[in-house]
Amino acid sequence: MRYAVARAADFLKLDKRRDVFSTKRSNGRVMVFGGSSRYHGAVALASLAALKAGAGYVVSMVPKKILVEERAVSPNIIVMPSGMSHLSFGKAAMGEIEKSDSVIIGPGAGRDPPTLRACASAITYACLAGKNLVIDADGLLAINGSINSGRKENVVLTPNDKEAKALAGTAVDAEGPSSMPKRIKIAIHIARTYNASVILKGHKSIVTDGARVKVIVPKTATLATMGTGDVLSGILSFYLLQSSNAFDAAVGAAYLHAMVGDYIAANFGEHAIASDIIDNIPATISWISRGNKDIRK
Repeated sequence: MRYAVARAADFLKLDKRRDVFSTKRSNGRVMVFGGSSRYHGAVALASLAALKAGAGYVVSMVPKKILVEERAVSPNIIVMPSGMSHLSFGKAAMGEIEKSDSVIIGPGAGRDPPTLRACASAITYACLAGKNLVIDADGLLAINGSINSGRKENVVLTPNDKEAKALAGTAVDAEGPSSMPKRIKIAIHIARTYNASVILKGHKSIVTDGARVKVIVPKTATLATMGTGDVLSGILSFYLLQSSNAFDAAVGAAYLHAMVGDYIAANFGEHAIASDIIDNIPATISWISRGNKDIRK
């Protein structure tokens, strides 16, 4: 199975300096729809990652049951209720989708039937509105058939191996020396089935739109910890605004995500947490922009 390895150039073609006269709204508005009593941190991680990557305005929508906990995480994000003990989809969520440039659906949402129905409704509404869309985590289990957005170039699915199995209907081989061909085949199948680009997450993440394939090859295992997938979703939500093509945005975002891990490993060691990834996004962007000449601070 032929594929290309992602390079710095894949990211740099997306990385644009802010206009000196830009505002919080002109730098992009992101909405994150998810969260549950067990996983309230996922929404916060995705939201903060979107801001650190470059978005100017982020709104998180979570069940009212965790509203206080979510707001306590950071003063940098706006948190609004959508539902009581579970997520629900109503006029407030519709209004936020309409005002947003990118939408993330699923982080930490949980798999209760009312939650999955709310995620399904949010996916349908965002697609009909033509929004840049990242579907992650439990949101992936709410997809019903192909994503008929009419704009394949603005939707990205970000499954891990278990979520990919649910989407593809077949087990995904664990990563190893001989597993790449089958993993690529499954990623391509998911992309074609759901009419979207896909990041099949792993140590070597696979990005495909069903035709093109690029693989992200980090040097360290720094990202092998909880919450880093939520961070990727946040980064991706911003870079979908920087490109008219979801495949290019997904490659660039996944490359940056991996390089943050390598940057942290070189400066602090591999034992990092998801918030460390967020904190080091700007420094890593600067390092990549310098031509990857010196990974140290």
